[in-house]
Amino acid sequence: MSHFLPIIVACLLVCLSGCGSDLPATIPVSGRVTFAGGNPPAAGTIAFAPLETAPGYPSRPASAQFDESGAFTANAYTDQRGLVPGKYRVRIECWQQPPDETTNTVGISHVPPNTSLPELEVPADSGALEVVFDIPATGTSE
Repeated sequence: MSHFLPIIVACLLVCLSGCGSDLPATIPVSGRVTFAGGNPPAAGTIAFAPLETAPGYPSRPASAQFDESGAFTANAYTDQRGLVPGKYRVRIECWQQPPDETTNTVGISHVPPNTSLPELEVPADSGALEVVFDIPATGTSE
């Protein structure tokens, strides 16, 4: 029986090596959030809402946290960085005063309510993407 042990171990290693993640490939997306070209007034979050997916890929929302310098790295999955290829609507939250459900208080955002950010396209055949999302002082964006 002991001479079968190396064969059994080898078979288990082959089987386990094929048991990788079933997650789709993602494209690394990182960058910076700026306010009128400068650092944001506070840390915040970015939400990436899928509008359309690349052929053969699932629709998957994603998010990122940015710090006081505006730096972020997007994540569609907790154990895999990046975004699933496709087109995304981008929403940025940077709270002066966050909403509070317990007191039913509406939050006050540093992002003006009429701010419109461009959609983000993540091609399936691209390498890592570096993007900048700028919140203009007027609250409108090109």
